[in-house]
Amino acid sequence: MTVTSTTEIDVSLGSHSTILLNCTVEKKIGETVTRITWSKKNEMGDKYSEIMFYQSRVVFVDPDLKNRSNSRAFDESSSTRVILNISEVQCKDDGQYRCTVDHVDLNSGTGLKTCTNTTVYIQGKDVL
Repeated sequence: MTVTSTTEIDVSLGSHSTILLNCTVEKKIGETVTRITWSKKNEMGDKYSEIMFYQSRVVFVDPDLKNRSNSRAFDESSSTRVILNISEVQCKDDGQYRCTVDHVDLNSGTGLKTCTNTTVYIQGKDVL
């Protein structure tokens, strides 16, 4: 399985600013996706906190982002992308996001995880 995303995104603060995080999943024959998670790296340390996950439906874990985000549900038969759209961008949205795909190799029965990271840089707008 291959999981890819944009490595860096620059976003300017302003009215109606949004962040579009796109995670693309390319399965091999005999692989099935069991869960997809978007998480964000904590400001202190190397741990990630879940924002949302997809496992037959989209579930938001982070209450703040639940009110400012939406996600297109992943469907193995019709889509290879998992999109998280964060609206009303705030300074605290700056940081590293991770898309983790849990999958199973049906031939061996082995469960695996594959992930990719995207760093979001928030830029303030200059006031003239």
